[in-house]
Amino acid sequence: DFRIAIDRLARHIAAALLAGLACYSWQAEPFVWPSPASSEHVASLADRLSAESPAAEESAAACDAVRPLLGGLSCRSFLSDHWEVAPLLSRPGAAWARALFSLRDVERMARLWPLRFLRNHGTAVVHTPGSGFLADPRWERGAAVPPDIVEVALAAERTFVLHNLEVYSPPVAAFTRSVVAFFHAYTQVNLYVSPAGLEVATSPHQDAHSVFIVQARGCKRWSVHPPARGNWTLRSLQRGKAGEVLSPSDGSLMQPPSIEATLTPGDVLYVPRAFFHATATADAATGDSCGGADAGDPSAALTISVLSEDVFATWLYLLGEALDELAAPPPNPPPNPPTAPPTAPPAELRGAAARLVS
Repeated sequence: DFRIAIDRLARHIAAALLAGLACYSWQAEPFVWPSPASSEHVASLADRLSAESPAAEESAAACDAVRPLLGGLSCRSFLSDHWEVAPLLSRPGAAWARALFSLRDVERMARLWPLRFLRNHGTAVVHTPGSGFLADPRWERGAAVPPDIVEVALAAERTFVLHNLEVYSPPVAAFTRSVVAFFHAYTQVNLYVSPAGLEVATSPHQDAHSVFIVQARGCKRWSVHPPARGNWTLRSLQRGKAGEVLSPSDGSLMQPPSIEATLTPGDVLYVPRAFFHATATADAATGDSCGGADAGDPSAALTISVLSEDVFATWLYLLGEALDELAAPPPNPPPNPPTAPPTAPPAELRGAAARLVS
């Protein structure tokens, strides 16, 4: 029943706290209780307690490094006013974006590393635009990524996606370390390359994590919609993926757009977790490619995903684990178990828990 679930949740939390205390005890200096007359030790302890955290210097350096993502705001203002609650458009400039990544880097990475289609780490995918992220079957799972994949995918009017650039690109890796140090969460960087002239590059969808989009080349039109019901979305409850094509006018899922903008090289867009977003590489009214100096160029953008939901340490995950245990059959059931109503599947319980928290 519900009390059993709460009890198991409490045990999960207690285990996490004990693990944290054990880790702290392992790293901390041994503490010796001072004698009542040890005023010198008391003064030393007071100095230690009032000293700045050893991580403060690292956090300050990380804050400076991620400022191009924050639209001129202070780190504190971004965290209080935008993090996971409101999108933000920044313009750090094309020179900064070029120093971070160039589309020519894809060919270099494909020659240096054993990149494969639809395999973990270094995985590549060729998506059919506007399909709810369905992979084009012409590029088979496990096949090697050819050095000219960008040209091939663009000629077929497909979107090429390369995951985990933080592993294979030194400039991206260095910047990602600063993002991890600032947000204290695992961060993954993916590349999306789409041909110009697409009325729908990606249909409306949402992510269970916050994303910074860095436009590196060409241009792309973005619409960002707040969710109709809360922003605590688990990965298993994301909408608009795995072939699900949503309409931007579906008021049961999303509100009207809070940001509509065309990103050009050097622009950065922050999309909070669970906010719906859709993209295009053609002007919605005329169907022409985005104007400006990069007209007709393919769109190349990095997505810097801060996976705060994926660290498996959120309250929602702990509640989900407790519900999973509650729904699981006992390890040694009695020979003649009493009849009981059927138990809801764990996925349904997780969904109910997520809707309750939202």
